[in-house]
Amino acid sequence: DQTCDPSPISKLLAGSASLTHLSLSACKFDDDGICEIAWGLAENESVVYLNLSMNMTKDDGACEIAEALSTNESLIELDISKNVIGDKGAKALAACMKSNATLRTLWLVENYISDKCQTTLSSTGWESRAKLLGQKTKATARPRGGKQAAKKPLPFQR
Repeated sequence: DQTCDPSPISKLLAGSASLTHLSLSACKFDDDGICEIAWGLAENESVVYLNLSMNMTKDDGACEIAEALSTNESLIELDISKNVIGDKGAKALAACMKSNATLRTLWLVENYISDKCQTTLSSTGWESRAKLLGQKTKATARPRGGKQAAKKPLPFQR
């Protein structure tokens, strides 16, 4: 089981003015790896699509991505599906989507966001600014106390 080294990718991301699409799916990045990518994303001004799906990031990584998005003005679509993001990370991403005028689509498919958190996010006005597409999510597993992996996509769009 080898993982990708995020350091050179993060430096490339930070220094590139022409990179527009980057897929880092299934690189086995944990929170530390995603935090490095977040640093590069915060510095980048050209990437419009970033795929971080199928990694191993949890709430800390999601919070760092959310922080990076507070300064990034180029990203239009972020796929952070199939990770281990819980309520804390989802709330941080929701908050950044409220303040980031550029980000239009955020994919959170198959993370560990509780039903209560999904309801709370909808009631805070996130859904009015970012439309929830698809039907109500269905549980595929309940790994811990009321939390579920979403079976259907949870893309949020403006």
